[in-house]
Amino acid sequence: MKLKPSSIFNKEYNDEATFCHDVDKLKTNLSTSALSLLLFLADFCESNSYIEYSDLLEVHPYPSKVRENLNELLENGYVIVIHNI
Repeated sequence: MKLKPSSIFNKEYNDEATFCHDVDKLKTNLSTSALSLLLFLADFCESNSYIEYSDLLEVHPYPSKVRENLNELLENGYVIVIHNI
């Protein structure tokens, strides 16, 4: 399955996130692995690239925690919109 991350934003700020460049806006209670996943997905949003879920598991530094990290981001107010293509 190919995934296209189209937008990631924090509901608290109600705008497109600039978290690649504005780390102060990030919630400080995110785990290191969730933050890593967030920044990794942000890079794909900026380049409008496609990624396969299996590739995400290979390149993420904590592959066993990808699903857990996605849930953590959602619990902390991040909305991740991903299209199946």
